[in-house]
Amino acid sequence: TGEVGYLDRDPEADPSAAPPPAATTSPLSLQLAGIRHIVLYSSLDGSGRGLFALTLPAAERGVLVVLQPSSAAAREVTPALLERLWREARAAAAAEGGPAEPERLSWEVSYERDALDAGRTLQRALLAYRSSVRYPSLVVVQGPVPSARLQRDLSVLQHFPALDMPCHADDSRYPPLQWQQRAARRALHRCAGAGLWLAERAAMCRYAHAPLANLELDPSA
Repeated sequence: TGEVGYLDRDPEADPSAAPPPAATTSPLSLQLAGIRHIVLYSSLDGSGRGLFALTLPAAERGVLVVLQPSSAAAREVTPALLERLWREARAAAAAEGGPAEPERLSWEVSYERDALDAGRTLQRALLAYRSSVRYPSLVVVQGPVPSARLQRDLSVLQHFPALDMPCHADDSRYPPLQWQQRAARRALHRCAGAGLWLAERAAMCRYAHAPLANLELDPSA
């Protein structure tokens, strides 16, 4: 589609691409007054294949879980690939006016055969984040599974305020070949772009004197 056309290119990074712009003062940090954000993204094609991406900027960590029912299927996604895709996604988000994301995340890749095992991997990552990062944090959820359902399946999410970000049905329509790499690329672009959506939502909530994910934002901040 036109909205996601720039995500349909080959997932390999362009070596001639310009480096991402230098970080500036983040509008997200200004709008949220020190509250950190986590992004939990998912796409599922209905046949058992799927992908979960968890970005934890305050911990400079990312987790990507590929749901692949067949143990004989190729494993296309590696931490090195995700590092390249993250640099690309971060630069694209900055070009759209989004807040500065960490230049590098330490990526963990996990292949699981069912959603239950994928949930355990995500649960462990969120528990580790909760024990190591002392800043107040909220979770932006984007995908076909809403935050209310995820909070039932991942008990640790009940300790974080959560916001549902509009998702895109095309994200769950995987191509027949190299679907893992393309789904991973799209996931990282969505995660990197979530900061701008969150900053805009926070600004609207402050203007309307409304809470953001059950968090009161000081309109004078």
